[in-house]
Amino acid sequence: MANYVPDLMKPNLFKGNFDFSSDTIYMALLTSIAAAGFAQTTAESYTSATAGQVVAGGGYTTDGLSCGAGTVANAGTQPQSTYLSFAGTNSDGSAATANTINWVGSTITAAYGCMYKYVAPGGTTANQYIVAILDFSGSKSSSSGDFKVVFPTVTTGADAILSVT
Repeated sequence: MANYVPDLMKPNLFKGNFDFSSDTIYMALLTSIAAAGFAQTTAESYTSATAGQVVAGGGYTTDGLSCGAGTVANAGTQPQSTYLSFAGTNSDGSAATANTINWVGSTITAAYGCMYKYVAPGGTTANQYIVAILDFSGSKSSSSGDFKVVFPTVTTGADAILSVT
């Protein structure tokens, strides 16, 4: 599987279920998506992802980490791309590197990242819509070290983790 945006993300975007400049977008880590039963056309709610989530402990907290403040911007020449970038976050609260989600000093193994609209800790999942599923191309691990998900530096919309042209 490659990275994908579930088909239902598009109508959720047009229905106003996302406001990337004010919504909190989280990244949960998954060991498997088969257990979650993802289908590109039906995966919508974050509750779909919890079956394959990394077990809490070793520096990982259930539901993952915030991606940091989101920025919606334009890049390129006409037609411009509109894209997202994130401020980044560190699990220990230290200063973050832009576009980097970092579980500091962790022991984690994950094969996927699930970006979703975060509502409340384990809370109202009916409104926790999936933004994208990231495929790490196999299991990646940290052992008492940093587990980082680094989004690309954006110079054009084609560089972004999520863009619309």
